[in-house]
Amino acid sequence: MSKIIVGLVGCGNISDIYIKSMALFDNFEIDAVADLDRSRAEAKREQYHLSRVLDFTSEMLTDRSI
Repeated sequence: MSKIIVGLVGCGNISDIYIKSMALFDNFEIDAVADLDRSRAEAKREQYHLSRVLDFTSEMLTDRSI
């Protein structure tokens, strides 16, 4: 089964549940995170060792890899 690569928009408290839940599935990978408050996205990236932080409006919605 091929992996589904996703980007997570919103890095508030509920994002912890999403990130932990996705880790239970072998075919999901969170490639990027985005938040209106970039520092929150950076914190989630570091906390969960995620690949990258993207700007929501200009990068997340136009990135074809996610």
